[in-house]
Order: sequence, then C-alpha cells, then structure tokens
Amino acid sequence: YMHWSFLDNFEWDKGFWPRFGLFAVDYKTYKRTPRPSAVWFARVLQRQKKQAERPIEPLPSVPARKKPSAKPATAQAQATSSSPRSARSTPAVPPKPTPPTPPQTPQMPPSMPGSAARSSGVIAPPRRPAVASRSRSRSHNNREE
Repeated sequence: YMHWSFLDNFEWDKGFWPRFGLFAVDYKTYKRTPRPSAVWFARVLQRQKKQAERPIEPLPSVPARKKPSAKPATAQAQATSSSPRSARSTPAVPPKPTPPTPPQTPQMPPSMPGSAARSSGVIAPPRRPAVASRSRSRSHNNREE
C-alpha cells in the first residue's frame, strides 16, 4: 500500500478526486512533475543512514521459480503400471444403499368381519361421523322454549 500512496493515483482507474502523491500529472499531456513533497521525500531518504538488514536479491526468472512437475506418462510406462488406469481415474465412492422394503401388513383371519376386504389388499375409507346440516341447527336454535 505504501508505494501506491506515493503515486498520483493516475495508475488507478480515474484515481481519487483530490490528487495526492509525490508527482503532479498534466492529464492532457500525461507529463509528470515532482511536487515539493517529492523533493522533501528524496532528502529524507538520502539522510537515512540505516542499511537493509539483508541484501536485496533479484527474483529468479519465471521458469526457474516453477516447481518441478511430473513428466507425461508414455505408453510404455502405462503398460508397466501396477494398477489399472480405470482404478486410478475412478474415485473410491461406495455405491448408494438400497432402500429397505416396506413391512408386510398382517393378514386377518377369515373369521373376523371385514377380513375379506382387507385380505384382498383393498382398504375401505374411514367412516365419517354424521353431521347435522346448518338449516337444522338454525331451526333448533330459533325454537322457542
């Protein structure tokens, strides 16, 4: 973050409205001129006597920084492999369990009433209690006693 605070925010997309930083930018010509704070900052750095605690080393090139990787397998290497290719490529996931079978309904003995309908697998709908109609209940409430 510190190195961004020294810039003029021109590198950012449209930057901030108040332009802070060590350099002033003419946005028509894109020419940069150091501000007085930049001169002061350069003097502060020159007066700094402390050296870095460790020597600065350049970064190695991109190919040198890459981690070593395995070489592509050849047909001969695949032929001498100890495990089959299908075993390496398929994940070891157990198969899904089968759902349990529903329990069997007990059969009623033929001596009980209604056993013929139940033994055939047909279940009769439950009986609903008788409900008085509204007209009847209204007449009951309107009756004079």
